[in-house]
Amino acid sequence: MNNPFFYIEANKLKKEELINYFIDEYNHNEFIRSSKNVFLIGERGSGKSMVLMYNSFPFYSQMLKMEHKEIDYSNIGIYIQITSALFDKNEYELLKDDIKKSLIAEHYLVLVISIKLIENILLYCPEIIKTEDLNKLRKKLLNIFEIDAGENDPFEVLHEKLMRIQVNTQDILSKLTDTYPTDSLSFFSFLIPLIDVIKSLKCFSDTHFNFLIDDAQNLNNIQKRLLNSWVAYRDHSDYSLKISITRPEEYIFLTTTDGSILEGHDYIARYTEGRFQNKLSDFGILANKIIKKRIELFGLKDITPEQFFPMNSGLEKDLSEFKQKVYKEAEAIYEKDDKKKINDYVYKYARAEYFRNRDPQANKPPYSGFEIITNLSTGILRSLLEPCFRMFDRAKDEYDILLEKHIEPDIQENIIQDLSQQKWNSITEIMPTSVLGCTVEKANQILQLFVNLGDLFRSRLLDKEASEPRAISFTISAIEEISNSEKEILLDLLRIARIHGILFKRLSSAKQAGKFEVYYTPHRMLWPIKGLDPVGQHARVSIRAKLLLEAALKNVKIPYNRKDLENETNNIIIQKPLFDNY
Repeated sequence: MNNPFFYIEANKLKKEELINYFIDEYNHNEFIRSSKNVFLIGERGSGKSMVLMYNSFPFYSQMLKMEHKEIDYSNIGIYIQITSALFDKNEYELLKDDIKKSLIAEHYLVLVISIKLIENILLYCPEIIKTEDLNKLRKKLLNIFEIDAGENDPFEVLHEKLMRIQVNTQDILSKLTDTYPTDSLSFFSFLIPLIDVIKSLKCFSDTHFNFLIDDAQNLNNIQKRLLNSWVAYRDHSDYSLKISITRPEEYIFLTTTDGSILEGHDYIARYTEGRFQNKLSDFGILANKIIKKRIELFGLKDITPEQFFPMNSGLEKDLSEFKQKVYKEAEAIYEKDDKKKINDYVYKYARAEYFRNRDPQANKPPYSGFEIITNLSTGILRSLLEPCFRMFDRAKDEYDILLEKHIEPDIQENIIQDLSQQKWNSITEIMPTSVLGCTVEKANQILQLFVNLGDLFRSRLLDKEASEPRAISFTISAIEEISNSEKEILLDLLRIARIHGILFKRLSSAKQAGKFEVYYTPHRMLWPIKGLDPVGQHARVSIRAKLLLEAALKNVKIPYNRKDLENETNNIIIQKPLFDNY
């Protein structure tokens, strides 16, 4: 194995690789293999595709074989990726008749699902099919679908028929006339009867079919409504839908009749972005297990992630000294028995003191260590693996990693600084050509916004009187101060930044009991170049919408002065720390 930290897309992994690397820390498998409808929600790179593919029948059956277990046909997962070429064929949207558009949209969706269903049975269930008398299936195909299989394999005949329908459909639509296929497929006229026909075989009589729809936000609005209508369909004894989307606002939860599908009633929502709070949180545990397993597969069985990615000794020593110094300060302020207040004080100010006391002329802090690498991921698995991959690649060229059993801190530092600079460069170099609706002007505005956010966070970090000095997330306040058109401009810039992966929008509890609020977290890989602490506090700074807009459009610094300090505490929501373990 050249590099155990590779992070290619899940659909490019071999079955054995995906099975070996997969860790289900959030118990998603239990929900994916259930008969419930599930929406799997998470940012790009958070592991949605891997979860779905791991639970698809090809991978599940391979896993059982590797464990020398009998193949279980009671649950068959059919993986459908919406970024496939067939979904890019959207000439039917040029039709003038809305009814015809809807018919063809459903036709394509049903056609793709049906093809994948039959392909999975042909490829991965051949042995059990051989034990069946297929004459009953042949009769049903003829009576229900008028498909004459003769003495041939009915599944092969059905697959060829579906492929022929696909070719004919595209041929008709490519002529750009107002015609459409008269034999268009629908959910109730084809897919439901097809499932009934397949389940007429004894080997599939108790099978539940899980249709694993990946990246459903890429469907058009008609197909999203159709999919939701299938979710709302009450009888899910034979099939269920597991649908992955990046974020709720990129998807509509309405049916074809304008009804709503409701969480808890029609589906269960599962989030692949784990709680990003402390060392014992879901994501902290998951990150440790993922990296440890990769290290073990490389051949190092007794090495922890902290040992493999050690912290710079000088940084470790300095942080320890400032922690002791601040601890003594806290003991002088609070009674020694009040451990909670002392620990809270240390959590807030120990790391901040390290950054405040650095020589202004000194180089950037020596960012290194597994804790910092994990924090830099901002809770995204792909962002966790990328720096590890590059560090390993660099170290492999310089020394025998198997012999050394770790990656030198200076290599970690260099890679982190390189990745941080690349993240900043991508805003103006890549974003305008990779995000729909982003122009060069908007990219420059987003760059100005993030530069000013970084300056604000740094001012807070260095101010000895700042409340929660290491806060690196923000909420938007006083939205009513700007006009609707200005609000659209600001939200559009935030949308583009989120699609590009440098900003994350999350929901958490607000200061008022029982309420929730939206907050934004810039990707932490941006902050090493700015000399900020990526091990930020889970606190959010409230920033007026007007100030954010001025920072983006006019490059005006977001004001921060002593007058703000008195009101800061009221505008900051405190959560548990990410990795501080008292």
